[in-house]
Amino acid sequence: MEDKAKNVLIGVLVVIAVVSLFFSIKGVTTGQAVKEVSGILEVRPAIAADVDVYVNDKFAMNVERGKRPYYTLEAGTYKIIVKSTGQEDYTETINIVPGESTIIYPWMPTDE
Repeated sequence: MEDKAKNVLIGVLVVIAVVSLFFSIKGVTTGQAVKEVSGILEVRPAIAADVDVYVNDKFAMNVERGKRPYYTLEAGTYKIIVKSTGQEDYTETINIVPGESTIIYPWMPTDE
């Protein structure tokens, strides 16, 4: 009877070990804290027109008039350019902090 109980216990432990290994390979954790590595950029232009947003000289998003979309970026420093037809380009260097939102309010006078 003891041998049968040992075999059952060993079988259960093997199943638990295999299931744990499977989930750890798939990246599933057991409630451990996940470190934030990205933050949010929000652009709120001071003009009544759509604007295009560039991050490090690459197109990132279009912000439609009256909308407040956001763009997720990894932590770090970025050059932001905001463009709109008939307006001067707005340029700002920002620092994205993990888990936080960075909001910019571009001032874009009329291009003359």
